[in-house]
Amino acid sequence: MSRALELERLTVRYGEQIVLKDVSFHLDRGDFLGVIGPNGGGKTTLLKAILGLVDKYHGKVLVNGKPPGHRDNRVGYVPQHSEFDKKFPIRVRDVVLMGRLGNLGFRPFYTKNDRELALDALKSVDMLEYRDRQISKLSGGQLQRVLIARALTTDPRLLLLDEPTASVDEKMKTNIYSLLSDLKDRGITIVLVSHDIGVISSYVEKVACLNKHFIYHGTGDLSPDMIEAAYQCPIDLIAHGLPHRVFEHRMHREED
Repeated sequence: MSRALELERLTVRYGEQIVLKDVSFHLDRGDFLGVIGPNGGGKTTLLKAILGLVDKYHGKVLVNGKPPGHRDNRVGYVPQHSEFDKKFPIRVRDVVLMGRLGNLGFRPFYTKNDRELALDALKSVDMLEYRDRQISKLSGGQLQRVLIARALTTDPRLLLLDEPTASVDEKMKTNIYSLLSDLKDRGITIVLVSHDIGVISSYVEKVACLNKHFIYHGTGDLSPDMIEAAYQCPIDLIAHGLPHRVFEHRMHREED
């Protein structure tokens, strides 16, 4: 069986600027990888390369054994920002149905199966009761769940999420991470980009740091060296609440 995701020496340039350099890692089915790093470090570009949205790159990218952008890859994507006109009259169920657009082909309308998949996806993110609500009436956390449902209508083997818990409260953030853990248990491979080091280290199985270079050891443990290499400056980590699994060994600082 081919790996869910395989990258080998991936390098991406925008003009003369190197955004990603020699990125190599692989994920098997059901892996849950969290990627952290500073703004401009290449995290979103990494997701775009996996999606097939980067025109020119060096190296190898395979999704379920196929090149990025292949119609059989079955990749779901939740973008970082979803701006929309709040006056536009669209219901939650219609937003989720948009995830089926790639399956329409020459058909002008959604099928019964498309609609059933959309409702199933809403049910899986606990948003079925909101199916007829206007999208503008949702909270930030509810909207994120709807966008995850839209990605799930593709029946993805691989789910990519770019800052899915940005601008949501702590309770909804925990709910979203719990949902992702459930999806992982169903065999969906997940790559999640976030700035939230503490939460990522609590919920995901594998953690990587990205700042042009990819620092990855195949485990969920973050070391001070990994973080400082990614952010290129000394880091003090302050964690609030439980659970937290940030460093394998506690760091102690002697007082003067």
